[in-house]
Amino acid sequence: MKKFFLFAALLLSGTLGVYAQTKGTNSLGLGIDFGKAETKTNNESYTSKGSNFSVNYARFIKDNAKLGIGASLGFNENGSNQETNSFGISALYQKYYPVYKKLYVFIGGDASYNNSKLTQQSSYVPNDNIQKGNSYTLGAYGGVSYFLGKHWELEARVINANFGYHTSSSEDGNIYSYKQKGFSLKTTGSFTDLGFNINFLF
Repeated sequence: MKKFFLFAALLLSGTLGVYAQTKGTNSLGLGIDFGKAETKTNNESYTSKGSNFSVNYARFIKDNAKLGIGASLGFNENGSNQETNSFGISALYQKYYPVYKKLYVFIGGDASYNNSKLTQQSSYVPNDNIQKGNSYTLGAYGGVSYFLGKHWELEARVINANFGYHTSSSEDGNIYSYKQKGFSLKTTGSFTDLGFNINFLF
């Protein structure tokens, strides 16, 4: 309920602002995600936790159109002695279309790269099992955006279509190794996988 009232207050404050998405405007977005979960069985308990950080910068190269770059870091642990570290970078282009006052829809495209490393500790082998992966993705997306005055933007991606290429390799105590390559095509949408961002404009 508190989140609802906070969101309503932000929407009302937006009526006092001015046109924000003009040429030369900069946009900065920060994302922080912390999580922790505990699983208990009859004899044992497991704790999983993770933290993910992202930052993105964009500039309106003309009215209602922006170019941007982004970076992300992720650290995750689970109860089976697994640790995953990841790093990603991305670039995007996004075009806005007015709907009503400060409400807009947008379409865009992005390209991203992600590197991950999963370490599995085991008492049965002398060395850790390490899996490394690289992913390259091209995507198109669409969504809605609301500008709160001239300094804040709320946006949510509603639908995405992605084409990806990935490689991975693994080594388990110097016993064996393998490499894998593959392609993927994925679509999500219809309010099933929203990507929500809060951006500061200056």
